[in-house]
Amino acid sequence: MKRDLKQLEAKERLMIFERLMQYTLPKQQSISIEAQIQAEYGTLEKLLSNGNKRDYRARNKVKPIKQTDR
Repeated sequence: MKRDLKQLEAKERLMIFERLMQYTLPKQQSISIEAQIQAEYGTLEKLLSNGNKRDYRARNKVKPIKQTDR
């Protein structure tokens, strides 16, 4: 198989590798900015709910986030 690939032109080899990569690499999926923000806020809320929020903010000198209506 190595010999067969070496006999191909560089352009043809790249085309074959590109086609084979779809079986090894996950395809990138688009996500809206709003969905990304919601996912990040959800993660932050879970992390903060596992510990005392005031203690976390005091230790790390973090100001509370004010939520605004959009």
